[in-house]
Amino acid sequence: MPGKKFRFPLENVLKLREQETESAQRRLVSIQGILEEQESRIEDLHRHIEDLHRQSPQYGTADTTSLRRYDAYRRQAQNARELALQKLEEIQQEEDLAREHLLQRRRDEESLNTLREQSRQRFDKAQSRTEAAFLDEQAVMRFNRKQPFGI
Repeated sequence: MPGKKFRFPLENVLKLREQETESAQRRLVSIQGILEEQESRIEDLHRHIEDLHRQSPQYGTADTTSLRRYDAYRRQAQNARELALQKLEEIQQEEDLAREHLLQRRRDEESLNTLREQSRQRFDKAQSRTEAAFLDEQAVMRFNRKQPFGI
């Protein structure tokens, strides 16, 4: 016995929540990629500074101009690393915010999914009761047709 089809009144809102969750997921993945790139830059800068230390001119044999040049170049590399570390911290904060945003979107979506599932269960129970009542009525009518009139 075909009955009414289940329709969730907030289906459009649920689809919107799903899209928001997917968008938040893509944003988090993008930020994580940027974070990895920044960490790689910092590692490169760190290796570069270590190379500079290994190649430093000897104070006894180098002239003051080359020592000053080396010191300026070393300070410039260290400043670049410090700026990269600050940028890394900003990206990490942005990642934390994106992760929290994603978790909130997932909670919103999950609450609507739960509501949808509860509505579906109520609908299925109501359909089962309606179908059972219909079948009971059919059985009573069949029974009454088979009974002779005088009893």
